[in-house]
Amino acid sequence: MSGNARAAMSPDMYRLCALPGAMKRRRLAVIGIGNPIMGDDGAGPEVIRWLGRCAPLPGVDLIDAGSASLELLYTLEKYPAALIVDCVDF
Repeated sequence: MSGNARAAMSPDMYRLCALPGAMKRRRLAVIGIGNPIMGDDGAGPEVIRWLGRCAPLPGVDLIDAGSASLELLYTLEKYPAALIVDCVDF
């Protein structure tokens, strides 16, 4: 991932380490998708690594799905809510 992309996402990421108390009662999957070998396409896995360095968040599972495809559906069906982090370059 380029240095600029990392710098652009880091300041706002701090807020994710202090989710509201209501979040503790739910299960949430934060899923990072992407291929770090392809440069900025590795944004999803980078976010998962970054969050993994924070204090654990109750009820939140961090999943580095890499370049997942249809097998991601089996993971999604286990959670009532999911936040999918991916990157696209047009």
